[in-house]
Amino acid sequence: MADWLANVAMDNKKSVMITFRVDGPRQELEKGLETRMEADMKHWEEKNTKDATATEGQQREA
Repeated sequence: MADWLANVAMDNKKSVMITFRVDGPRQELEKGLETRMEADMKHWEEKNTKDATATEGQQREA
């Protein structure tokens, strides 16, 4: 996600500050952030769930 945000700033040659609105059209940056945050969180959850399961299995065998 950080790479994508850095690319947005470099491509536009400026920094951006946005306010997420509850209503109205969604901005491209907001949509991109949401998509990447969800993917990052899902990846983290899957990885940590697998790590926790593997650790529990190793503890049971000991």
